[in-house]
Amino acid sequence: MEKKTIVKNEIVKNGIHGYSAAETYIAPKEPAVKEHLEWFMGLKLGLMMHWAPGCQMGTYESWPLSAGDGSWSQRDVDWTDIETFKQEYIDCNKTFNPVKFRPDRMAEFAKKCGFKYLLFTTK
Repeated sequence: MEKKTIVKNEIVKNGIHGYSAAETYIAPKEPAVKEHLEWFMGLKLGLMMHWAPGCQMGTYESWPLSAGDGSWSQRDVDWTDIETFKQEYIDCNKTFNPVKFRPDRMAEFAKKCGFKYLLFTTK
């Protein structure tokens, strides 16, 4: 198997660091960034919650919309056809109304479980 050589410019474009494999990781040079990264890595255990309209469908974020990721992201989709599912997903914003959203309770629960941070990803 041929090992692909990744050029630095493929990883960092316009100052934005994209995904890289561990063996090609480019560590940040700025002292403040390095210090914050060390602090964050020391936290160890965190809880990440995806909070968006599509969550009410029980999907993997918006991955089921991507045909290229369909082999794993659409296996739990229970619709007659994927186009119907995609439209249902797109329309979720019309019914997403989290009136019982209690981030204080989520944070309290996460803390009781030993999580050191709670991260919400949203759309």
